[in-house]
This record gives sequence, structure tokens and C-alpha cells, in this order.
Amino acid sequence: MHVPIVKLDIRDRAAENPDYALTVDDILKWEKKHGKIPHGSLFLMQTGQSRFWPNRTAYMGIDENGTRHYPCMTPEGATFLTTKRSLYGAGVDGSALDCYPVRTVHRIMFQASLYLIQHLSDLSQVPPTGALAAVMPMKIAGAGAAPLRIVAIMP
Repeated sequence: MHVPIVKLDIRDRAAENPDYALTVDDILKWEKKHGKIPHGSLFLMQTGQSRFWPNRTAYMGIDENGTRHYPCMTPEGATFLTTKRSLYGAGVDGSALDCYPVRTVHRIMFQASLYLIQHLSDLSQVPPTGALAAVMPMKIAGAGAAPLRIVAIMP
């Protein structure tokens, strides 16, 4: 299946605040610049975390107390995307869309029957709009999650 990609780049905010959480306002500002998120899009959030792979401590932002610090999405952002926009799925170049340790964003997205894609590699070559995604999950009977290959087809 080929779906349109929309990419929201928050690397600058994440560099200033490793706990930065994407908000509804961030999404609306992106739409003001690029237009409304198209129906059936794959929403990608570029945080810059993939640059730390495979250093688990840096990738997960683990501090001296074992607490994780990495960019994420607010539950309000997830609710907006699932109720005001019609997505195919959402992905991030980090370990999770949720702010550690809660799983609210996962629940919101799953209740809306969206695919969630985590641990994406470098998204810097993907434009904010215009690319298509070929999403190819491994078929595993009865599984709630599976490895996948995603290919961006550039404009």
C-alpha cells in the first residue's frame, strides 16, 4: 500500500528540550505552512533521536537515575490527529510516540485503529510533504506488533 507522508520536524525543539512533546499547536503551525494533513496520510515525527542508534543509553535518553528522556507527543496531539484528521498511521525516529513512562498516546492511536511505527531510521531526506510511503509489515498470525520495512518514494 502506498500512502502520502507528512513529516513534522521537531529536531530544533528536541535539541533544546529532550523531553519536548509535540502539541496541537505544532501540528496547526505545520498545516499553516504546508496545508491540511491529507486523508490517509502517514504522519511522521522527526525528533533526531535516530542519530544516537545503537547507543541505547543515548537513544533512550537514560539519565543517571534510569529515567528516560526523549521527544514525544502529547495526548492532546494524538487526540487531535485521531479525531480531527484521518491518518493511516503515525511514526517516529525514536523509541516511542509516548512520553515516558505513560502509554496514553499508544492507547489513543490504537483505539483509532492506526498503525504505529517506531524506531524509524534517519528521516532527514524525507520532505515535509510530497513523498509516498510503502509500508510492508511482516505477517505474523495473531501478533499485535511486527517488524516492518518502510520505503519512502520521493517526489
